[in-house]
Amino acid sequence: MLTHTILFRFDVPGFYVAELNTFADWVIKQFGLWGAVLLKCLSITVVIVIIEIVGRRRPQLGSVMSSCVVAMATVPVFAALVQLLAVAVRT
Repeated sequence: MLTHTILFRFDVPGFYVAELNTFADWVIKQFGLWGAVLLKCLSITVVIVIIEIVGRRRPQLGSVMSSCVVAMATVPVFAALVQLLAVAVRT
């Protein structure tokens, strides 16, 4: 939802706003916010299924994978919040 907010609600001079993921960009342009939400839900489901399969066979690796996924998932959220803060401070 942060991606959708940044892409469609902010038009600030000096900022170029674009979705870098080509497939996600297409989904957002075709289906809007609900497409982005559905894509995120499907992505999360795929990751959870993979971690479940790996974790049942190799519990320690599954645990490490879970921790890595959570850590990686925080990066785009943090970046989006920094972008929103930059816009808020600049305007």
